[in-house]
Amino acid sequence: MLARAEGGELAHDAAAVDLAETLRCAWRLVEEAARARRLQAHWSVTDGLAARADEELLRMVAGNLLENAAAYAPPGSNIHISAAAEGDAVCLSVTNDAPGITEHDVDHLFDRFWRKDRSRAEAGLHAGLGLSLCRRLVQLMDGTIGASTSHGRLTLWLRLARVRLSAAAAATAEPQRGLAR
Repeated sequence: MLARAEGGELAHDAAAVDLAETLRCAWRLVEEAARARRLQAHWSVTDGLAARADEELLRMVAGNLLENAAAYAPPGSNIHISAAAEGDAVCLSVTNDAPGITEHDVDHLFDRFWRKDRSRAEAGLHAGLGLSLCRRLVQLMDGTIGASTSHGRLTLWLRLARVRLSAAAAATAEPQRGLAR
């Protein structure tokens, strides 16, 4: 898929995508693994927030960010998931405890095949392509993606154009209080 995305061969359609619903769907795929590792999810997602994006591609990106947090956060720690408006953009972020991640590491997170822990590669866990693919998918949606580290925590974030959610879609959106875990 990365080669198709980089070659401009990946079909994508921009539409108003409900961020809360996208995050809920992505979380459902990693929730069991997070629970098994005793990870606590904390949600801060603005109701009715929509981005101009391809729904399937955004779900893949959100899923990868959440999967990485669930796989790499220390057992018993926290994952913070947020989405908020920032002017004419929306910012989605996933923050987790990441002791040992340095600024140097952050500079390489989106490089193909880069892994801080080489033993995961030898064990067949994570190929080191997920964040590289995420970067390209976000770029296809005219967005930006990045990472930062501070005080032993890693934040992966993305920014996309903010759009209005249709009245019908906003009316059917579930309340965010149900997201807290």
